[in-house]
Amino acid sequence: MSLKSLERFTAKFSNPQNIEAVVISAASEHEAEIIALNHSQLKRGKLSNGEDTQEYASLPYVNYKSSIGSTSLPNADLYVTGKFYKAWDIDFKNTEFTIKSTDAKAPKLEFQYGNEIYGLTRDSKGAASRIIAPIFVNKMRNEIKQ
Repeated sequence: MSLKSLERFTAKFSNPQNIEAVVISAASEHEAEIIALNHSQLKRGKLSNGEDTQEYASLPYVNYKSSIGSTSLPNADLYVTGKFYKAWDIDFKNTEFTIKSTDAKAPKLEFQYGNEIYGLTRDSKGAASRIIAPIFVNKMRNEIKQ
């Protein structure tokens, strides 16, 4: 690496937002995996802040969910037909991303359970970091080579 390349790299990445942009770029290549981590949390009845989702109010519904193999009981997993989960995507911005669902039920579920249904718990953030780290490292190497 030449001194000029090092100076250019140092100047560009002395601003933390430029590093965040590389992280987001790496994350965007793993949208499906990030969404799957969020789904996995909800299927265990966990919100992004680590708290449990609300418990089901109806014992017959708890029994029904148990009969179909729900692992979140007695807490809600927001999964019945799968349409809500299938309509998830991530809105990637320069230095951040937002997980959301475009399903018609989303506004009602967001009102009832809060926006914490979207996002990653501490454990899921660690898993996501391990997934995107190799891409991030490669992107940074490419930046150094420029």
